[in-house]
Amino acid sequence: MKPTKLANILFKLLGVYFCLEGVPSVISGALMGLLGLFASGPGKYSTYEWTYAIGGGIQFVVGLFLVVKSRKIAEYFFKTEDE
Repeated sequence: MKPTKLANILFKLLGVYFCLEGVPSVISGALMGLLGLFASGPGKYSTYEWTYAIGGGIQFVVGLFLVVKSRKIAEYFFKTEDE
């Protein structure tokens, strides 16, 4: 197997891993944020719960980028190799 093809597969796997790790973060962060909106007392106006959802969303987007652009990234890293 050529190194470029192997790197392509590994970048796709890494992207899928990032996507799968980002989904629960987005869901739980969004739920914590929604529960904070309906809470009473001093926790009512805290907005730091949304940062968890935003971080998970960024992780999901990075994973999608790795899956979609894995071939270009692999070619970039192995562009000097002659086969």
